[in-house]
Amino acid sequence: IIHSRPASIPRAAAPVARQRARVDPIGSTSTMRFSLTTVVAASLACVAHATQTIVEYDELKATFRCIIAVPSATDPDPKQVKRREKLIKMTEAHVAAQQESLVEMEWAYMESDNAEFTRFFPNHVPVEEGEERPPHTTSDEVLVTPGIRFMNLATGDYMSPNWDILMHQYPDELKRLSKDFSRWVLQGDGLTRDDDGVMILHSKNLAEATDEYETVLANFYAPWCKYSQAMLPLVAEAHTELTKLYDQGLFVKVGVGNVNVDEEAELKDTHEITSYPTLKMVHDNDDGSVVSDTFEGSTDSAAEIVAHVASTVGGLTMIDSKDVASKYAKLLASIDTLLGDAESPTLVLGTYTAPSQVQTYTALAKKVVSGSRFMAATYDMQLATSLLKEVSGNKKVKAKKDMVYVYTKENGVLSLKLPSNDDE
Repeated sequence: IIHSRPASIPRAAAPVARQRARVDPIGSTSTMRFSLTTVVAASLACVAHATQTIVEYDELKATFRCIIAVPSATDPDPKQVKRREKLIKMTEAHVAAQQESLVEMEWAYMESDNAEFTRFFPNHVPVEEGEERPPHTTSDEVLVTPGIRFMNLATGDYMSPNWDILMHQYPDELKRLSKDFSRWVLQGDGLTRDDDGVMILHSKNLAEATDEYETVLANFYAPWCKYSQAMLPLVAEAHTELTKLYDQGLFVKVGVGNVNVDEEAELKDTHEITSYPTLKMVHDNDDGSVVSDTFEGSTDSAAEIVAHVASTVGGLTMIDSKDVASKYAKLLASIDTLLGDAESPTLVLGTYTAPSQVQTYTALAKKVVSGSRFMAATYDMQLATSLLKEVSGNKKVKAKKDMVYVYTKENGVLSLKLPSNDDE
């Protein structure tokens, strides 16, 4: 059985149901197994003139389907009878309007007294006081019908709101969730890019992005937010400049991508996005999971974004050859050119004789590198001297052992004897 990540259900100010497929995907009374061919065939069914139809639940055959929970036809309560009739009428109107959909799908109703109702809609099962609710319940309270469950049998994943849907909200919610489901099933696991070459990231391909790039600069944005709109061109420009640095052999390969938080509620919650836009440095953790670090640099310009990425991803650079020293000096010169009059890069260079002193510089680098502050270390005094001369333009400077040098355009090269105490 091929599984993909669970679908998310974005909705402002409402809880979200995120449920992974079980080993036996809930889709029928029998175990259903799918090969890769089935998945591909299902994808090929997503054509411009796909049809959507309402069938009896026992006649469901489509890979993509939606089941609507409705009151039982045997319920004598006039209110429930009226609710059932209205839900069916609104669902029929929705499906009739979906004939130009990109996803071929079947719809069916499931009555509250159906034997499988508890398995599909545990949040909607009423219980007596003191009685435990069914397994896999995700809502705080018992929900009333309608219930909605979009399903992808090829992966076993499903989308199911865990909040009450009011009758007057039902048509709009159904339309929105249908759109989200269609977008989700059409997404592939591969990496796609926009016209600027920036990756379009979502829950299905973020892990692949961190497989291809050790670090990914991710821009979490909301399409309706004017600040997000202003950030998009800066991110595109940053991608261009980072690519240039990589092509010149001056920096490592860094991925750049955008995440639409309106469509990716799961990623929004996982990476604790509370304001838009938010930049994050995304990477694989030691256990293989995808994690992110807060972007603490300035986002006022693409140059400042690039400078922060270059300094933090580079971390403490060990200068152990003429080639490394030369490329590092060129990197700083490139960052300086990018920043222009905004700010000049700062170089902190440590020299050492004892290998244990590297630990001191490593710890210091975690506090130093950020924005346009860079840090390097070397045991070779000739390399240190060469780097300082090339970066500062001061041909008289000469590096000594066990020293910390700080270069800025404003102050030139300053120096400090390496303290014996790490904290100091």
